[in-house]
Amino acid sequence: MRPLRSTILLLLSFVFIEETSFAQNDTILIQKTIGQFFEGMAKLDTNLMRACITKNARLESTGKKVSENVIQIEFNDYFSLIAETIDRPDMVIYEERIHNYTILINKGLAMAWTPYTFYLKGTFSHCGVNLFTLLKIDGKWKINSIIDTESKEDCDLNAK
Repeated sequence: MRPLRSTILLLLSFVFIEETSFAQNDTILIQKTIGQFFEGMAKLDTNLMRACITKNARLESTGKKVSENVIQIEFNDYFSLIAETIDRPDMVIYEERIHNYTILINKGLAMAWTPYTFYLKGTFSHCGVNLFTLLKIDGKWKINSIIDTESKEDCDLNAK
């Protein structure tokens, strides 16, 4: 009776370890997807950014004041704005510094909460929090929506 019990416990521990391993791998892949998106923004590479999002992805911002309505921006409009600056790279240099990731995953659905600071041409612009929803499509994590907050106050410029 004891060997059977030990065998069952051993098998269950392998299942738990395997599930944990998959979750850790997905967490890394989600961070890479988000990082690639911001790398594309910094390089003004809309193709790199498009590779990270779903076909119907949404981009929203709560604005600089909590009392403002949510601002919705079509990704195509956002990409057009970036494309306009490609010919004038001296105009804009975007850098979004993610401080840390809090990621929750349930099967093919995930969310990532990422405090950040944002810089234009190397100068601090604002800080806030991004909330990403991601979907796992054909084995790859894609951003389905981004909503963020923006503030110039209470920003930790030393956060890493």
